[in-house]
This record gives sequence, structure tokens and C-alpha cells, in this order.
Amino acid sequence: MSGFPNILTFLLAPGSADSLPLRLQSLGRHEQTHLYRPGGFPYGQLLWSSEGTGRFEFPETAGFSLPAGWALYLPAGMPHEYSPRSGPWLLSFLSFDGPAAEAIAQSCGMPPCTPFPLAGAEDTLRLSLEGMWRDIQQGAEDAGRRCSGRLYSMLLTAGEAALANQPQSKQGHPGPKRMSSPSAPTPAELALRQALRLMEQHYTEQLDMSNLARAVGYSVQHFQRIFKQACGMPPHVYLQRLRLHRSLEWLMATPSLSVREAAARLGWEANYYIRVFREYYGMTPGQYRRSGEQAKNPSYRPEGEE
Repeated sequence: MSGFPNILTFLLAPGSADSLPLRLQSLGRHEQTHLYRPGGFPYGQLLWSSEGTGRFEFPETAGFSLPAGWALYLPAGMPHEYSPRSGPWLLSFLSFDGPAAEAIAQSCGMPPCTPFPLAGAEDTLRLSLEGMWRDIQQGAEDAGRRCSGRLYSMLLTAGEAALANQPQSKQGHPGPKRMSSPSAPTPAELALRQALRLMEQHYTEQLDMSNLARAVGYSVQHFQRIFKQACGMPPHVYLQRLRLHRSLEWLMATPSLSVREAAARLGWEANYYIRVFREYYGMTPGQYRRSGEQAKNPSYRPEGEE
């Protein structure tokens, strides 16, 4: 169990911003362990060390440390590896995509794969991350579109910090020279993106991992390996979290929807759904909905509780 008191568990963003040029995909803050991604990550990422120090490595270039208060922009598909340098490492992260995601990220001033100090911007990023995380957790109305706007503001904030400290980041911190993202995604990257799209489109159906692997052109074993390398978790765990998060959106948006009905939409038995939900969120679906709604409206009384 982590010794850090300010953990934000990994969350998937709502699906209500799919038509926007810049979309939040996931976010969180956790104690980071070793992660090896030879094919990169399917989405762009903004990472920053909140406490402790991590070490980043890239193919054919010098690695570097990322101490507390320093940030890093990783374009989608950039091969990398990172791990704690010494002692626990608390890493904050955002992942994002969209038709204009890479152009927006670079136009904001963040150099790809080059560390930069946040200086006075760290508190702004921290508060924005926590605000988006709460909105998603509580099922806030139109959270996906609101998070897209906040994400753009955070990229601007990080980019301004990078530009303001450019001389310092070049002279006072070891790191690779500016690297551009790959000109074209590899077959593995394309397969991962297709798999993520299929999960998003068919999460209410019985998605078998062997069928999903076959759909993207890989054996089950190889698909599971590249997926875990890229996403930090096996595909069945990612799919389960996606299902739980989408069900939470339904429950928060529709007070008349019962827990049993939410489970049925996923094709799950109610008892199984409640057990898995409790294991991930630390409370039952009904308790979660009551806590979220009562925080916004103390007189709230749900209509669809079991």
C-alpha cells in the first residue's frame, strides 16, 4: 500500500468529448513503479513528479532524472521506460488525444521528451488535476467537455513554465535533445489504438480477449504483453475499469436508474457488479452515488436504490 497521503487513483475520462480536437483520456496521481513501453503509449502524456524522483530512458539517447517539481511531455507512440530512482516516487499524469492533440501540445511550448521545471506552475497544475479528478469521480454534468477545456489550460500552463525556464532546463538539467514524435505509428501502436476503440465501442458486450486480440491481428499472449507494456495494466483490467467508470456515469446522471439495471446494461449479475465496484471504488454503487449527490445537495434522496 502506498505511503503517500494524496493519491488519486487512475481514472478514465468520460466519453462526452469525442468530437473535440483535444480530449482527456485518463488522469491520476500514484506511487509509480517501473514501467517499460518499447512501443510507447497510445496517447500523449503530461507527467510531473509530485514527490520523489524518477528516471526516464529513451532509445538511442541519454536518460535523465525527473525530480519533484519537474515535468515532461511524451508524444503518443514515443518508446520509453521509467522507474523510481531512489525511494518512493509520486507521479502525476494526464493522457490525451484528439485530431489536434499533438499540434496543440507542441504549440503550447512543451518540448517533447525534454524535462522542464514547473516553478510557480506546480500548484496550478495540482489544483486543476484534482478538480478534474473530482468532477469525473462525482459524475459531474458534461465532465468530458469541461475536462477538455481544463486540459487545454493545463497544457498552456505547463508550456509557459517550459518556455520561461528554457535556459535553465537546457543548462541545469541533463536530458536528451529535443525529439520529434514518430512520423507514422508502428503496427503495434495501430493495434493498440484499434483495441482501445473496440473496447470503448463494445464495452457493454461480452468482449473475449482472444477475439479482441484476433481483431487487431495478434495472438492473445502477444496482445496482452504489448497492451500491458503500453497501458500499465492487462487488457481485461482496463476493460473492467472502463465498464465500471461508464456505469458510474449512468448512475450519477440518472437517479432513477437502479444498481441492478446498471449491472444488467453491462451484462453482469448485480451481486458481482456490486462486489467488483466495491473492490475498485471502496464502496458500493449506491453508497458512491449518495456520497456524490449529497456533497452537491444535502437534501438529495436517490430514487433508484436497491
